Amino acid sequence: MKLTDEVSVVVPAPPARVWALLADLPRMGEWSPECTGCTWDDPGAPFGPGRTFVGHNRWGLLRWTTRGELEVCEVDRELVYVTGRGGRPLTRWSYRLEPVEGGTRVTESYESLETPTVMLAVERLLGRPARLRRGMGETLDRLSVAAARGQGRQES
Repeated sequence: MKLTDEVSVVVPAPPARVWALLADLPRMGEWSPECTGCTWDDPGAPFGPGRTFVGHNRWGLLRWTTRGELEVCEVDRELVYVTGRGGRPLTRWSYRLEPVEGGTRVTESYESLETPTVMLAVERLLGRPARLRRGMGETLDRLSVAAARGQGRQES
C-alpha cells in the first residue's frame, strides 16, 4: 500500500523562472504550507543529484525534520528529491515543468516509499492524503504568484 498523488497548475512564467524558484530549496517554506524551509548540508556543494539537505516541517503544533537528497535535476524540466528519517527513505517529491501556451505547466507529485503499512493506515485515518493534496495546491499557487512577479531568474 502506497500513498501517491499529483496536482498541476499553469504558472504564467517561463520554465527558467519557475525552475529557479523550485531549485532554491531553502525557499521552499515560502511556497509550502508544511515545509518551513530547507538547509543544505554543504552550502558550497554543486547543485545536482546526490546533494543533501535537511527539511524543516510543521503541522499544527507538531515540528519535525527530514533528511533529503536530490535525485533528478534536469534544469528547467524536472526536480526530484527523496525525504526520509532515520536513514529510511519515506517520500519521493517530484516537480515536472512543461512549457505551454501562457507559461509553464508545473506538476507536483509525491509517492510514499518505505513507509510502514501501519503508519500509512494512520496517515489515512488522520486525513493526511487530503491535506497533502491541498498543500500541493497551495504550494503551486504560491509558486505561481512568485514566478509571475518575476522573483526567479529570467530565461537566458
